[in-house]
Amino acid sequence: VAGARGVVNDNDVSCFLEQQGFIKVYGSEPLSEIYDLFSNASVVVAPHGSLLVNTIFCPSDCRVIEFCPDNRPDFSFKNKYKKITDYRHFLVKADRDFNLEIDLNVLEKELRV
Repeated sequence: VAGARGVVNDNDVSCFLEQQGFIKVYGSEPLSEIYDLFSNASVVVAPHGSLLVNTIFCPSDCRVIEFCPDNRPDFSFKNKYKKITDYRHFLVKADRDFNLEIDLNVLEKELRV
């Protein structure tokens, strides 16, 4: 995503996750659809952002993998109340506009756990 606070390799990450059966959520979906997706999720993978507030709807056995810019560390979504007990928070290198790159090898390893 161009600009600030994006994922520079978003296309690669999206393709990889779609091949694994993941559904991409943009935030423009109706709330009922967002609720349905998060309340039925077994794994949520996301860069740090406001959509992660919806993890409050996830079941307790859901796993969350969040990637956050290392130059703007924020644990707010990890620390908010939720049923989830397996929340993995990764600080990753980012540019001055907080754009980050998600390492596909790290992501693949985390999905195998």
